[in-house]
Amino acid sequence: MFSELLKVVPRNTVGEVPLEWYKDEEYIGYDIEGRKIKKRDREGGIEAYLRNADDAKNWRKIYDEYNGEEVQITKEEAKIISRLLKGKTPRANVDPYPDYVDWFEYEDNGHPLSSAPEPKRRFVPSKWEQKKVVKLVRAIRNGWIKFDKPKEESNLYLLWGDETDTADNKRQGLSYIPAPKPNLPGHEESYNPSVEYIPTQEEIDSYQLMYEEDRPKFISKRFESLPSVPAYEKALREGFDRCLDLYLCPRTRKKRVLPMAYSCCYCCREHDLLLINAGVGSEEVQMRAKELLQIGEMAPQDGKKRAVRWIKHKKLDGITLIHHKIWLCQMWTGILREITSLQLCQVYDLQKAQLVKKLESGLREISSISIHPGGDNVIVGSKDGKLCWFDTDLSTRPYKTLKTHSKDEAASMNREVVGAMLDCKFHPKQPWLFTAGADSVIRLYCD
Repeated sequence: MFSELLKVVPRNTVGEVPLEWYKDEEYIGYDIEGRKIKKRDREGGIEAYLRNADDAKNWRKIYDEYNGEEVQITKEEAKIISRLLKGKTPRANVDPYPDYVDWFEYEDNGHPLSSAPEPKRRFVPSKWEQKKVVKLVRAIRNGWIKFDKPKEESNLYLLWGDETDTADNKRQGLSYIPAPKPNLPGHEESYNPSVEYIPTQEEIDSYQLMYEEDRPKFISKRFESLPSVPAYEKALREGFDRCLDLYLCPRTRKKRVLPMAYSCCYCCREHDLLLINAGVGSEEVQMRAKELLQIGEMAPQDGKKRAVRWIKHKKLDGITLIHHKIWLCQMWTGILREITSLQLCQVYDLQKAQLVKKLESGLREISSISIHPGGDNVIVGSKDGKLCWFDTDLSTRPYKTLKTHSKDEAASMNREVVGAMLDCKFHPKQPWLFTAGADSVIRLYCD
């Protein structure tokens, strides 16, 4: 191989004959003149090792069995071998993937390469396809080919599966709540507890006088080692009770009616009406105009007393209806009391005399506040026209923030400090919210 690369005439001219034929002979072939070519004596292993240790170019030498001699590879041949081992071409200047040259020109030729007409077989139905269709129809009729049956919906369902619809699941997540984990054992359940956890005999006797549900479920005992601890007697009973609790106690989030509405259904704007008594017309017309513009309480006719009279209650936070017969009395109980500063709102329970919630509104200046009759929702309005809704069961931060009213332009031109939100109130029964602003607009929000 290397002799051909170097264009050197081979010394052995025996031809393409297997060298195994001369394996047991003293020669390896014949030369041009027909004389035997004797084999060269090869060095032993120790001599070859000593010679290769001193020769720096030993890694380039290869033994040529065909000619019976050692051949030294040049640097160019070593590069060719390394490229072949990497799967590349022997020469670096050869491009194995040349660009494709399309020798046919399409621009000037207006006709295809073959202008043969369409064969008749393209317009006639295929006989082989017809035979195949008949074969399939026959197999379907005889029941040899069976189609996949539609999957039947199972009547079984998860006992603790989610019962809400898909829309609620996508919006608020699954309503399924995982079961609570059992409590971890404490110090009293240790196999070698402290002395204070071990009850005396008198305490154990007193447990027998207690009701069964009030007795302690576990009595601490001391053992010498952990392998000497016996099996727990009530393990099966407690496992059964836990299964009953998981089976009978529902764990789903209850759907609550939100008293806070998102849409404004009615907006009442300010209308100015100016009535002036011009003092024209007859005296009768002027007297009627004065009576119309005069504001006052109408006196009882014929000196009769009113059947109904409203008075303020002295002790309670409410009003009292005085009637001539027994009537169902409705009393307002002001249990929750709110106290606000510029940016902070605190809700107190007057019955328990303690702080219930401390709400962080994040507003510049609070102008109004209202608590839902249920006590779970608080609405806070600010002078910059923002409305914050707090759900006290979720967090102390606002759940929603709405921009409802704008500032009064006339007051800002006169350099008067008037807040955009003047007041906000919940309806006592309906899920409605009323807001009044400095822009002379009253808004009603409902669900």
